[in-house]
Amino acid sequence: AIRQSAWQRQREQFSDRAMSQQVAKVYRRVLQEHRSDAKVQPTVHATDRKVSVFGVEITDTTFDRAIRFIESAIRKRDYQTRSIYYVNANTLNFAASEPGFREVLNSAEAIYADGTGVRWAARAQGIRLQENVNGTDFTPELFTRLSGNDFSYYLLGASPDSVAKAAAYARENFPGWQQAGFHHGYLDDEEVREEAIAEINAIQPDLLLVGMGNPIQERWIAEHRDQLNVGVCMGVGGLIDYWSGSIRRAHRLLRRCGYEWLGVMFLQPKKAKRYLLGNPMFLIRVALERLGWKKYGPIEAKPASDPHRSRDETAKSARIDSEKCNAQ
Repeated sequence: AIRQSAWQRQREQFSDRAMSQQVAKVYRRVLQEHRSDAKVQPTVHATDRKVSVFGVEITDTTFDRAIRFIESAIRKRDYQTRSIYYVNANTLNFAASEPGFREVLNSAEAIYADGTGVRWAARAQGIRLQENVNGTDFTPELFTRLSGNDFSYYLLGASPDSVAKAAAYARENFPGWQQAGFHHGYLDDEEVREEAIAEINAIQPDLLLVGMGNPIQERWIAEHRDQLNVGVCMGVGGLIDYWSGSIRRAHRLLRRCGYEWLGVMFLQPKKAKRYLLGNPMFLIRVALERLGWKKYGPIEAKPASDPHRSRDETAKSARIDSEKCNAQ
């Protein structure tokens, strides 16, 4: 029995060592390819393609095609609110640990890749993403390119002071759009939440920008989008705070090199834990998925006979997982 116990410990140690070596091997490969990405322009494909990371179906696209997609959704206005999310390493960490949140993300019409971590995850699968379609850079480009179409937008999120300042910034910088209104993001009180939704529906903006940070904003959109009469809902994270001037972005050089997270960590120390602990965990998960040692299966399928159940179940999953995910 003693010999068997010693043999089992030795086997476990060998297994852990082999696993660590394999993870390190994948990490070195991805890091090497990331360095080469700075020198090589990614190939632009004729159509969008899907890249699955931790079970989240990310749309690999370009700014041009993403803008055309949103324009088409706005013009369609068939009384079905469409949602668009942007995922970074932190968002995907939430999705990996919370299947309900993964379902929330996959309920969107499009999920765009935001940041270096997602590019690394794609490179681990041998895929070079075409562009970094992050909400902070993409939204101003969207407003500029679709200027003069008589489209309207509504800002929802941040503090009352921040959203008011962001609204003033948007009116000055994007005169080709109609600002339909704005409201702070403190919507825990049911009465305040219902008043905000009623105001939005009375105006019926083409584009609703929800800036509550993830995973809160994605959950809020998934739970309430059937109640909203808007063309497109976009979860834009800290965009409202950036526009208000209450938060500064990392230096342009860091952004161009793919290390914006490093600047954010120093400019927003409260997010240091997210990067110092979350980034290594993200890379380990990428390696485990790449090696086939961890799989993220699909959520339980919804019966085709009930077309509304998908959204209902999505909202239910969002509420169930809310406390667990926010605790992280």
